[in-house]
Amino acid sequence: MKMCQGERKQTVAGLEYSLACKLIFCWVKNGFINTREFMELLQCLPAFPPDLQTRRSDERTEFLKDVIVTAVEGGGLNHWAACKGYDYRKGLVYVKGRYDTARWQEVDLDIIDQGISMFRDPAFEIGPDYRVAIHFADTANDASYLEAITADFIIQAALFGEIMYD
Repeated sequence: MKMCQGERKQTVAGLEYSLACKLIFCWVKNGFINTREFMELLQCLPAFPPDLQTRRSDERTEFLKDVIVTAVEGGGLNHWAACKGYDYRKGLVYVKGRYDTARWQEVDLDIIDQGISMFRDPAFEIGPDYRVAIHFADTANDASYLEAITADFIIQAALFGEIMYD
C-alpha cells in the first residue's frame, strides 16, 4: 500500500525523533519520496531531543571527531584551506583560507557541533543530497553518511555562516 504525503507527515509527527529520522531516511534511500517531500517531512519531525543539545555522549564525541577526520584526511578542505595542528585524537585542526590573508582558525568539536546545528534550519542554503546526508549523520552519530566535501561544508558553515567554497 502506497502512503500519501499527508499519511507520511502524520506518521513522522507521531514518532520519537530518532525513529522518525530513520524512517524518513529509509523513504529517501528507497526512492519513495523526493526532495520537496523530504523537506516537508523535516518540518513534521518532533522537537530535537534536548538531551542531545545539552550533553555530549562518548558516541557523539567520536562522531564529531570523525567529521574532522573525514574533512581533513578525506581532502575535503584542500580546495580552499591550509591545515595545521591536526590531532585526530583530540578532534582538533587549525585552518586558514588559501586565497586570503585570514588568520588561523581553530576547528574543534564545539565548532563541528555548531556547524551541524546550522543545517537543522531549513532556510540554510545547501543542496538536498548534502542536507539529507548531514541530517542522518547527525541523528545517528555516524560520520559514514558523510563524504569529505560534506564534512568540509559543516566546517565552512560554522566558520563563515555559509558555504563559501564549493
